[in-house]
Amino acid sequence: MRSRRGLSSNSERAYRNDLAGFVRRLADAKGIDKPELSADDPWGRLNQQLARIDHRAFTDENLAFVFGQMVADGAATASRARMLSAIRGFCQWMVRSGRLELDPTLGFETPQPDKKLPVALTDDQLAAVVRAAARPRPGLRSHWALRDVAMIGVLAGCGIRSGELTELRIKDIQRAEPHRIRVLGKGAKERIVPLSPEVLRAVDHYLAGRSDRTGAAVGSDSPVFVRPDGEPLNNRGLQRLVANWLAAAGVAAPPGEKAHLFRHTYGIGQVDRGTSLPELQLLMGHENIATTGTYLRVAAEGLHHTARATAVNSLVDTAFGAESPAGG
Repeated sequence: MRSRRGLSSNSERAYRNDLAGFVRRLADAKGIDKPELSADDPWGRLNQQLARIDHRAFTDENLAFVFGQMVADGAATASRARMLSAIRGFCQWMVRSGRLELDPTLGFETPQPDKKLPVALTDDQLAAVVRAAARPRPGLRSHWALRDVAMIGVLAGCGIRSGELTELRIKDIQRAEPHRIRVLGKGAKERIVPLSPEVLRAVDHYLAGRSDRTGAAVGSDSPVFVRPDGEPLNNRGLQRLVANWLAAAGVAAPPGEKAHLFRHTYGIGQVDRGTSLPELQLLMGHENIATTGTYLRVAAEGLHHTARATAVNSLVDTAFGAESPAGG
């Protein structure tokens, strides 16, 4: 490969270095050996790396794997941005020359300066929040123990956004095994998220007595989560509920949207379970894989002592024990 971009020798070497770095990571992971080194090639060691794969290896899945690995390794934002720029230029050339049909870099945004890392709940913190929701203080009419525990189960067990929770309909729950929920995310994009049997039981426990409490029938188009008066629960009401749960549990509330704490707990917990970056991107409905990559950074920096999926399921399944739930 020779550059036709008018680059200086140093710039071309940097460009090839970044491409070679991408190839090295990918080829090493796939167990592809290096070819023999050519003694008369001025770019020998760089071209030796580049020769380990061909153009068919430039796919969005492979790009996501390599950049996810870089995030996990703590690679600087500038390094990732520079490598993406080199790959983007190379892929554009391959599209123009007919080697590739589609540019796999189109769905990747240039990494921006690092933002504050997401904060998640530990097992103990989540347990305290579930206890606070299951035993609301007297006089809090907006609280509803069965509903609130079920909401925590869906938020922390499925990782959906607060707006996705308030828009969730009865018909969006797929009860056939494996249990799933259909989520309508940003940009009206639909995705399917696994739902554990324990969280489904918590939801059904709440729904079983909902009509008696609200006086309204529960149809397939009804919102899953409503206020005690039967009206739809909106995002403002949800954030207020979460703030109350956290305060009662003695857990510091994060700035901004409080319910997002459960989404972060889910995301980082999935990283702990070994979920790949592309898989997690699909589960969480992220448009940009760099957003998903922040959860890998948390794991890489040793800040991932988060609530496990098993903890979420166990907590919501046994929230009330043998007692009648207060305000249930």
